[in-house]
Amino acid sequence: MKKSLPVHEIFESRRSFPRLKIDIPAFVEPANGTRIEVLIYDLSPDGAQIRYRKEDAISLLHSDTPISNIKNMQFDLGFELITNEQTAIISIMCRPVYLRSISNDLYAAGVIFDSCAKTELKIIHDYLIYQMGPVINESRNTAEINTKRRVTNEKLV
Repeated sequence: MKKSLPVHEIFESRRSFPRLKIDIPAFVEPANGTRIEVLIYDLSPDGAQIRYRKEDAISLLHSDTPISNIKNMQFDLGFELITNEQTAIISIMCRPVYLRSISNDLYAAGVIFDSCAKTELKIIHDYLIYQMGPVINESRNTAEINTKRRVTNEKLV
């Protein structure tokens, strides 16, 4: 018998992009106008995982929101991305894909960014490239060294 996976694990397995683990303070502002402080736990070009306190979960969801309507919700996610050269203030509409409890007082939501927000998506993409650049360059250098070693070893044979 096939075991059912939790929704967040199904979502994780269908990701289009890897996520950068990062702790960035942020806020969400749902349609009801209540601003909620959150933490962006990880970030990718098309979404993020936000974490928030249990008492804020009630403010994020209207008390009359049926579970079936959660994926139709939209809210503004606001945060700053800082590089060596500049600070970008991001305000992007997103919608939840999953909600889950992390602990007794901590919740997480996986969110997808609105694809119409081209400027914000480009800034997020550039920030991720900036943050992952050293890792990518290090991987390339390691691959070049291994290739040179292999070629040198083949010449010795």
